[in-house]
Amino acid sequence: MPMRTVVPIFILILMTAYGPLSMLDEFEENQTNLAGESGVDVHDVPTWRIGDTWVYETKFDVAGLIQAANVSASINTLTGDTSMEVTDIKFVTIQGIQTLVYELSIDGTFTSGNNGATLEGTSGRLDIEYEGTDLLRASDLAVWDSEFTLLVEFAPFNLGWIAQELADITFATVYEPPREKFDFPLRTGDQWTSNYQSGTNVTGTSDYFDPTTFDTPYVEDNTTYQVTSDGTPAETGVSPPSYSGCSDSHKVNAWNNTGSANGFEWYCDSVRSYAWYRIINPAGFQIDWLLKTYSPVDSSGGVPQSSPGIRNAVITVAPEFVAILPNATEEVVGHFTVNSANEVGKNLQLRYESDNIIMSLTTDSNGEVTPDLDVGFLQDASAASDDWTSNGVIIWDPVNKIVGAATIVMDLSVVGVDLVAKPDSMIVTRARGNDSVILSQASGYNALPGDTIHFSVPAQNRGVLVSPSTEMEITTPDGSTVRGVLPALAPYSEARVDVNWTVPLDAAIGIQTLSFMVDPDNMVTADANRSNNNASLDIFIGRMPVVNMTLGDNVFTFVNVTIDASSSYDLDSGPVECFFEIEDGFRTEYIDAPNCQTNWSWTDDGEWDVKVIVVDDELDEIELIIQAVILNRDPYVNLTSPLATVAAGSSITFNATDSGDTDTISPEGQHVTITWPNSACSEGLYGPYCTLSPEVEGEHQIEVVVTDDDNSSTSDFFTYEVLNVAPTVGEMLLSINGIPFIPQDGIWSVDEDVVVSLAIDGDDTLSDKEGLLITWYPDDFDQNWTVTTSGPNSAITAAWSDSGLHTIRAFATDDDGATSDTILGYVSVNNIAPVLGTLPASQALFEDEVLNLSAIATDVADAEDLIFCWDLIVSVDSDEDGILTNDCDVEGQDLEYSWATSGLRTITANVWDDDNATDTFSIDVTIVNRPPTAVIFVPDDGFSITEGDTITFTGSDSLDTPTDRINLIFIWNDPNTEGAAQDGYGENYTIKFDQPGKFFVNLTVTDDDGKSATASILVEVVEKPSEGLLGVSGTTAIVSVLALFIAVLLGVLVMRGRSSDSEPMITKNIPDQVWNDSPSMSPPPMETASSGPPLPASGLPQGWTMEQWAYYGEQYLVDHASAPVYSELEPVQAYSEPAPTQTYSEPVPVYSQPEPVQTYSEPAPAVLDQPMVQEPAPTPASQALADLLDDLDL
Repeated sequence: MPMRTVVPIFILILMTAYGPLSMLDEFEENQTNLAGESGVDVHDVPTWRIGDTWVYETKFDVAGLIQAANVSASINTLTGDTSMEVTDIKFVTIQGIQTLVYELSIDGTFTSGNNGATLEGTSGRLDIEYEGTDLLRASDLAVWDSEFTLLVEFAPFNLGWIAQELADITFATVYEPPREKFDFPLRTGDQWTSNYQSGTNVTGTSDYFDPTTFDTPYVEDNTTYQVTSDGTPAETGVSPPSYSGCSDSHKVNAWNNTGSANGFEWYCDSVRSYAWYRIINPAGFQIDWLLKTYSPVDSSGGVPQSSPGIRNAVITVAPEFVAILPNATEEVVGHFTVNSANEVGKNLQLRYESDNIIMSLTTDSNGEVTPDLDVGFLQDASAASDDWTSNGVIIWDPVNKIVGAATIVMDLSVVGVDLVAKPDSMIVTRARGNDSVILSQASGYNALPGDTIHFSVPAQNRGVLVSPSTEMEITTPDGSTVRGVLPALAPYSEARVDVNWTVPLDAAIGIQTLSFMVDPDNMVTADANRSNNNASLDIFIGRMPVVNMTLGDNVFTFVNVTIDASSSYDLDSGPVECFFEIEDGFRTEYIDAPNCQTNWSWTDDGEWDVKVIVVDDELDEIELIIQAVILNRDPYVNLTSPLATVAAGSSITFNATDSGDTDTISPEGQHVTITWPNSACSEGLYGPYCTLSPEVEGEHQIEVVVTDDDNSSTSDFFTYEVLNVAPTVGEMLLSINGIPFIPQDGIWSVDEDVVVSLAIDGDDTLSDKEGLLITWYPDDFDQNWTVTTSGPNSAITAAWSDSGLHTIRAFATDDDGATSDTILGYVSVNNIAPVLGTLPASQALFEDEVLNLSAIATDVADAEDLIFCWDLIVSVDSDEDGILTNDCDVEGQDLEYSWATSGLRTITANVWDDDNATDTFSIDVTIVNRPPTAVIFVPDDGFSITEGDTITFTGSDSLDTPTDRINLIFIWNDPNTEGAAQDGYGENYTIKFDQPGKFFVNLTVTDDDGKSATASILVEVVEKPSEGLLGVSGTTAIVSVLALFIAVLLGVLVMRGRSSDSEPMITKNIPDQVWNDSPSMSPPPMETASSGPPLPASGLPQGWTMEQWAYYGEQYLVDHASAPVYSELEPVQAYSEPAPTQTYSEPVPVYSQPEPVQTYSEPAPAVLDQPMVQEPAPTPASQALADLLDDLDL
C-alpha cells in the first residue's frame, strides 16, 4: 500500500486518541447478589496548582487497525511516556462569561523501537512526538479547548539521519459548552449525558496526504457516562498502573451518541485525575495511559509513585447543604490554611460562573470567608440521574493562584429523608456467549433469548439527613422476588442489591420488566416521599435479525457488481441497517448502507469476501459473508525498437514499457513481470528494456513475455536484421617476462635486444572471430619483418638491436578480406652502454718489467662494434676533448707496456659502442726501482799478490734493470788511500799494493735513482822475501813484536772479563721501495761469506759472532799461533745480489677493502748517497784496546 495511504491511518489513530475523545467500555464479570453501601467515598471536584505533574506510561497497539485496513505495513506497539503539567491558571471567555481555567501542557515521545515498523516493505523505526495544550474549566474539570501537534517520522533501517517526516500536523478542537467527563460529586452508579457542540480544525504539512481532510464540522454531539465500578483500578488480563495509591477510585464508562461504548477512565481522587485511561476503537486499535508518577507542588510527605502527600497551602470550600433548591441562598464556607495554620486577612475571590457571580472576600480570624450565595436556577449541560443540576463554585487566591472548589447540588425537592428507587442509576450488564457489555440509556436495555443480565439495583437517600436501614425487594421479569438489606444511608448516598436473570429461550418478543421497591414494609417512617420508592426497568426481548445477500459475480475486474442485502429483516418488526465490509486485495472498504444495497468493482481478480452486518434497532447484529468471484484480465504489451537493422556487434534496444496490467494491486512499477525468453539482455532477464549486441548475421526475432500478479501472460515479437561488420582490434599490449609495461605518453621504453611480448586481441562476429588473421609489423625500419597469427588473440615476441624510436603496426583481417583499423604502437629502444669487466687491482712492477692487461667488455647488442683504448698518461689530455682519461695512447683490447722509471702510474681502459656510449675502468700501477747489485769479478784462484803488484778490478758483472744498467756509476775505494771514500770511477779500476797485508777493496754502484750497492773483496798482499830477524825483515819483526804485545794486552783484558761488543760492518743491498706499496717479490737473499776456518778446540772466541769468524777467523788463528801460518783464502764475493728470477703473476681482483700491507720506510737520502766502504774488522785485542780508551774518554 502506498505511503500516502498508510500515513493518514496513523494520524487518524492519534487524532482519535488526543482529539475529541470517546471511550469504550471494559466489561466486568457478573457479580453475586449482595447489598450494602459503597465503601468508596463520594468525590467532589479536585483542585490543581501550577506545576502539578502527572507521568503516564503510554501504549499504542495498532496491529488490529493495520490488519483490518489491509495495508502493506506493520507496527509494533508504540511505547513511551506522556507527561502532563499544569502550566498556568488563567481566564478565558467561554460563551460570553469570563471563566477560570487550568492550562494543561501535554507532551510525549513514542516509538515502535528499532525494526518495529515496516512501511512499503522497508523495516525501520516509527517515532511520534506529541505536544499539546488543554484548557479545563477549574470549577468542574470540563474540557473546553484541546490543541495538539503531531510530528510523525519514519527512520528506514533505524537510521535517524535519513528519517522521513511523514506528517507535522496541528489539531484544534473546541467544545461549547465544555464537555463534562466527570459530573461531580462522583458516586458509583451515577449516570449523566454531556451535551455539547464541537468541531476540529486541522493544519500542517505532509507529503502523503492533505491535512485538511481531517477537519470536522462544528456539530451537536453528546457523550453518556456512568460510574460503573469502584476500588483499585484493575482490568482482567492486563497489568494495572504502576502507581499504587489509587485504591479509592471510580471507574467511569462512556458511550457515544450512537450508544457505542468506546472506553473507560479510572478516576483517582488521590491524584486529582485519572489513574488509567483506555481507548478501544472498533476500527482495531487500543491506547492505554497508565499512571506512573504524580508530583503535586507545595506538598509534604509525598512519594511520586504512591502518595501525593499533603498540600501545604489549601483553600477548602464547603457549601452549607448537601443539596439545595433552585434560587435558594446558602452559605459557602472557604477556609484558607498554610501548614494547617489559618491565613488571616487574606484577600480571596468567590466565583460562581454559572450565574456570573464574583465576590471579593477577606479571611477572618479563623482564616475563613462565609459569603451567602444565591445559587440561582441555571441547569448545567449534563443531565444526571442523582440530581437536578450541579454547578461548581470557586474560592481562590488570585495573587498566588491557589484554588479551592466545590459543587453546589440543586434538587427540586429537598427533605430530611427521601428513599428513592433509581432506575437511571441501575448498572445493567448483559452477557451473550463470551461477550459482555454494559447497557445504558444511550444503548438501550435490550436482550435476546439466552442472554444473562446482571442488574445492580440502587436505592438513594435523596434527603439531607441519614436514613435508617431497611430492605429492598426486587422482582425479576419471570416473577421471582429477591430481597436485600439496605444499610443506613448518608444524605444523597446510595446502596445496591445485585440480581441476575437469564432470558428464557422461549421468551416472547416484547417488553420484560424488572421492578423493585425500597422499604417495601414501610419501616422508614421518616421517608418524606414514598411515591418514588417504587421503580421498574423495561428490557426489550427481541430476536436476531435475518440476513440475506445476493451479488452478481463471475465478472472481470472493473465491472460493477451490485451487492443487495435489502431482503434482510428483523423478526421483532424493527428496522434494520446494513454495513458492508468488502475486500478487494487493496483494502477492506467499510460502507454504511441504510438501504442495504451498494455497488462495487474490483481492481484485482480473486475470490473476495463480501461481508454484510445487519443491525436492528436494538443494536443486535448478525453478519453474512459471501465470496465474490472476480476474473483476471490478461496483461498487455507492445514491443518496439527504434532500429530494424543493426551491425553485428552493435547494440540494439527493445522497449516493452508500453505494458501493464489494468487489474493489478501491486505497487507502482511492479504491475507486471517482463521477461525476455532466450535473450541475453544486458539489463538481465527481467525488466522493460532489453539491449542486445547480436553477432550472428542474418534475420532474428526477439520475444517479450509480460506476466501479471495472477500469473497470466501475454507475448509480443519483434523481427530485426544483423549486418556484417569489419573486424576490430583492441589495445596493443607489451610485457617483459609476464610483467605488463605501461607506455608513457604513448611510448614504451625498452633496452636493446630485450625480448618483449606483444599482444593484441581482435574481435568480429561469431562466425568470423575464430578465423581472424592478425598481422604484425614490429619495426617500421624493417618492412621485411612481419608476423601473422591466426585467431582472435595474438601474441608474438620481438627485440630491437638498434636504438631509437620504432613503430609497431598490427591489424586484423577476417575471412571476407575486411580489415580492421591499424593499431600503432611506439617503442623507444634504449642503447645499453658497454660495461667493462673488472681489471686487476693496483699493480706493482719493477722498472722495465712488462705489464700485460686485457680489457673485457659486455654489450650484447654492440659486442662486435666495440672500440678499446688505453690512456696511459691521465695527466695529459692529448685529444684535447676535456677528458683526461679517454686518450687513445694504446688502441686494442690488450695492453703490453713497461716503464723505465719508477713512480705511480694510472692506467684507464676505455670502451665505446657504435652509439658512442662508453665505459672506463682505471687502475694504479706502481713502478718500483730495482736497486743495483755490485759485483766485483773474482778469479777462481782469488786475489793473492806480492807486495808492489797491481790488480785491475772489474765491476762489469754488476746488475740492474736494462735502463738503469746503462747509467750505473761505479766508485772504487782504494785501501792505499786511507780516509778517502772515492778513489776511482768506472767499471774497471787498477790498484797497486805497495805493502803486504790483507786489504779490502770496495766497489759501490749507484743507479739513476740514487740507489746504491757495495761489494767488497779481501786482497792478500805477500811481503817480498828479504833477510832479517828470524828470517823476516826488520820492519816486519817490529810490527810482529808490537802486534804480539797488543795481543797479549788484549788477552789480559779479555781474561778480565771484558769482551768486545763490536760487530764487523756488513755491506747489504738496500731495496728501493715505494711509499705504501711493495713489490710482489721479496728482495733476493744475501749470499753469506764462506763459513771461515775451522773453530779452535776452545770454541768460538768470547764476544765473536760466526759472521766475524767467517771474515777474521784466519787472522785470529795467525795471531794466536806460535808461528805465522798463512792459508790460501778463496776469493769471496761479498753481499753480491743475484739477478732476480721471480716473475710477476696477475693479482686476483679483490672487491673488498684490501688488507693493510706493511710499508717500508725508505732510508734517508743522506745515508743512501754515501758510499759504503768496508774496513777490515778489528782484532779482539785491538777492539779491547779501543774499548779501554773509550772508557778513559780519550
